[in-house]
Amino acid sequence: MSVETKLRTALTPIEEIVKPNLYDGPETEYIVFNYDELGTMWADDRPRAILYRVMVHLYLPHGGTPLTKKRRICEALFAAGATWPEVTNASDRDGQHYVFECEMQEGNEPDGEP
Repeated sequence: MSVETKLRTALTPIEEIVKPNLYDGPETEYIVFNYDELGTMWADDRPRAILYRVMVHLYLPHGGTPLTKKRRICEALFAAGATWPEVTNASDRDGQHYVFECEMQEGNEPDGEP
């Protein structure tokens, strides 16, 4: 299962709209995610695993307390195989915005190798 599929599967029960990179629709509550890839566990001049540095962005309107939703996102990411996320409040005058940063890893074996 790809990292994108794992993220969508983990986050969709928390928020109906979960999109990679950008959401430009009319809803005021949604999640956007992005990630960087980095080769790791090098052997024989190639990475044996890919480390994904994941950022999940929760957007909400002002008002209300997001504590339960934030906790559910942390739990869902961890259950999907991510490290426990670091959460940054990036809210501004347009609304609440919380950034969850974590890492996920998967194997990078060439076809035919275990």
